[in-house]
Parts: sequence; C-alpha cells; structure tokens
Amino acid sequence: MTTRRDVPKIGTFDELFRRYDLTEMKTTAASAAKEGSAHAARADNPHGVTKAQVGLGSVENLSFADYVAKADIVNDLLTGGVDKVLSAEQGKNIASSNYQKKAVYRPQNNCNDNIEEWVLGGGGGASANYPNNTLFWYINTIHFSANAKKQIAYEYRSHSIYTRYYYVGVWSEWKSEEKDILFLEKMKSAIVIENGDFSERMTNYSWGSMSNSWYTDTGGWFIGLTATAQNGGMWQYILNSYVNEGHKLYFSADVKPATTTTAVGLRQDGGYGGTVINPTLLNQWQRVSGIHTVAAAGVNRPYFSFGDTAASGWQQHYLRRVVVLDLTMLYGRGLEPATTTELDFYVALYLNHLNKPSDIKYGINANGEFLAFPSGALIMWGFIQVPPNTSMYTVTYPMTATSAPRPFLQTHWSYTANTFWTTGGITSTTFDVYPRAYNTAVPTTITNAHWYAIGKWRGGPG
Repeated sequence: MTTRRDVPKIGTFDELFRRYDLTEMKTTAASAAKEGSAHAARADNPHGVTKAQVGLGSVENLSFADYVAKADIVNDLLTGGVDKVLSAEQGKNIASSNYQKKAVYRPQNNCNDNIEEWVLGGGGGASANYPNNTLFWYINTIHFSANAKKQIAYEYRSHSIYTRYYYVGVWSEWKSEEKDILFLEKMKSAIVIENGDFSERMTNYSWGSMSNSWYTDTGGWFIGLTATAQNGGMWQYILNSYVNEGHKLYFSADVKPATTTTAVGLRQDGGYGGTVINPTLLNQWQRVSGIHTVAAAGVNRPYFSFGDTAASGWQQHYLRRVVVLDLTMLYGRGLEPATTTELDFYVALYLNHLNKPSDIKYGINANGEFLAFPSGALIMWGFIQVPPNTSMYTVTYPMTATSAPRPFLQTHWSYTANTFWTTGGITSTTFDVYPRAYNTAVPTTITNAHWYAIGKWRGGPG
C-alpha cells in the first residue's frame, strides 16, 4: 500500500518574500553585470595574454602614428631623400625595423615614385598615375634593370589587369593585360628572321668568308665568328624581303665584340645602304638595336648581317638571340615607332618567346622547283627543253646552294635517237648541260630532259 509523503507547505506570498529576499537578489545581479561590463571594457590585459599566444610574436608594438612615421622615413629615403639629415631617433627606428627592404606605400603618393619591388594597395583620391584613379589597385613593380621595369596593376573589385613599362626615365601608358597578350601574339607574327636563337645550330646563307664555332651558356646557343677577309661575316635574308618596300624593320641582337670593328645591322642588296651599329663595349655581352626603312625592295632584298670591317688581324666576335620584326606589319603603315625604345622593352620582356623556327621552303623559277628543309638539305628538280643545234645549255638553279650540288639528268624524249647528256661548269647557282647524239654530234632537233640535284641551302654546325 502506497503512503503519501508530506509536502512542505510553501505558505503565502508574504511568507515567501520574507524567506527569499528578492530585492537583494536583484541588486546582486545588477552589480555582477556592471562588473562584467567593466571587465570587458578594460584594455590593460587583465589576464596577462601575450602576443605570442595569439600568433603575433614578431609584430612590433607600434601605434598607428608610429607606423606612419616609419613609413614616411623610408619613403623619404627611397624617393629622393638626397642629403637629408636624420635624427638619432629616426636612425634608430630604421635600424630596428624591417622597412629597409620593402617600403610602405600609401595611396596618396605618386605611383611613379616606385623604385622598389613593392606590393601596394590604394587608388582613388589624390593618387597619381594609376590606370584609373577612381578604382582600387594592387600594384607590383618588376625590375629588369636600373633603366627597365614593368608594373602590373590589379583592380581587386573589377578583376581588371593593366601593365605599363619604364625605360630610361620614361613611363609608358597603361595598357590592358589582354591587349598586352594580343601584342605579344602580333609580335610573333611580325618576326621576319628564322632560327634567331641558333637553337637549330645552323647559320643561314653564310658568305663563306668567316669561320664559326658554336657555344652555349645560360643565355642559350651563340656563335663565335672570325672573318677571313674584310667585311666577312654571316647574313640571312628576311622572310618577306620581296614585298616590303617602305616597311620599317626593327632588329636587335646580343653581341660580344672583341674590337670596335664588329658590325651588326640590316643591309640591302644593290648597294641601297642600311642601318649598321658598331658595339663599343668590348669583351662583354650587350644588346644593340636599330630601325631600317626598306628602299627599292624586290631584287634588292634586305638582310640581317654580322661581320667584321677590319682589313686584317681578325678576332673572334660573338652573336646570339637575333630578333628582326617588321614594324609596318606590327603597327600599320605610318604608325611605326620612330625610335627603338618601346620595342627594346618588349623584346627584353618577351625575348624567350620571339624565336621563329625554320620551316620547309618551296620556290620555283623558269628551270625548276626546290624544297629547302630546316636541316639545310636542298632538293631541286626541273624540266628543260634544249633548242636544236645547241651544244651547251645553262640551267639556273631555282635556289642558291651553299656549295656546288651534283646535278643529274634523264632524257624525256628526243627526235634524235640515243641522246645522252654530260654536265660541266657546276657552281652553287648554275650548271651547264651538253646534249649529244650517239655519234657525239650535236642534236639537230629539240632535246628534252628531267634534271634534279641535291645539295645544301645553308651551313650546319662549324
């Protein structure tokens, strides 16, 4: 049988109020809340937490005013602080800070003042020389040399990217990176010289008056050239040399001359002059460049040349990374740059992308056709028709070989029975044929033959 426990009697409200002093409880709670708020508002680190415990152990204890002061000191030094006297306190601040290597850039400064590789934020307001002064940019400055650098600006709200370059004291206009990439592609299409980096280890159209040797280093393959006669050297016709009258051609190359008689430039057949540079820094690599305007093209083809103007005592000179660009193709007629400044910068920036590999070449003349292969192999063939009573007939090769190739002939048909052929007078440009009847007489009728020859159209490794 279940029994009921005694339930304590709560009593009336007055008895409850007397038993539990609610006024005291309310006062105590209010006091605790007040103390908690006061604790939360304290800035004296009541629990003794160190900056190392929250991952800030290497951060200096600086006020914002001190931070700005240090930035001003370093900016003064890096942006023209010439002959400025620093206080002992300023010197102490610089020595104890890490701002010597990477300066702080604030948006109100001029973007042209960058002389360090800075990552900087800002834009808008009084900031100068941004791509757009109303937006917000992160800008990085890339240094190629004291006179050449490039800035890349990223607008972090619109995700736009712009670039510009600095060359010998002058900043270019900002350009969209998309346009920069397109410009590189246009530069590639305007290259008018093959194997300019010598990676195929072949010289093009060697004059034969200079010996050469091959070398390689961190800058890639290069060639050492020693003349055997005055003005001896190596050369290569530009690729569109028949259709570029009036075009402006830019050329540049790395040269390491032994004497001031080294000559590099663009010339033309037919004595139409050219643009030639004689490097002056001896026994060290230097990049030289120039612009040549083509006059009276067609048979007077322009070509890149490298040689020695000395009359005797020839020494070895070195050449590498040749670039020739058709500026008229690149910019349009009448819009080409008047100086090399802009192209010098872009060539330095994109040099590793501006080589044009050799390709198979095909051509034809009245006597035949040819295929010239990147390896230097040359195959020529054709069909000739020799008039009656002709004891000798001269065939002109459709392409000049670097040495005399060996021609062969096969009779196609003839009214003279048993016609045979002999050859002679073989050079790198022509050969002579002698049709004969079986009794060695000169045929009195038309004779025809297929001919072919195998040779080389340019030299190989020396």
